[in-house]
Amino acid sequence: MFPDIIALSEGKIIVGEMKPRLSRDDFSKLLAILGSDQARERLLMLVSRRLKRSVDAQIKCILCHSEAHVDRLPSVEQWIFSESALYIVEAG
Repeated sequence: MFPDIIALSEGKIIVGEMKPRLSRDDFSKLLAILGSDQARERLLMLVSRRLKRSVDAQIKCILCHSEAHVDRLPSVEQWIFSESALYIVEAG
């Protein structure tokens, strides 16, 4: 159940799914990661191992897609991309 994107930015672990269209299944997957202590520990261990140092960071979930008109989703930020711009829809 690993996400498409794992990154470390400004002290946060960014966990995301990237699809051409908004996916409710991916949204559910990200909520499951947020709600699981085991998933959090695995992510922290993975990032710590890659960086060769201990990491204890907040997890931020994102959905990347290209659908311009979407509703806010609880706990998950959306990064909407097009040929000309990137829009960010904050979690609701």
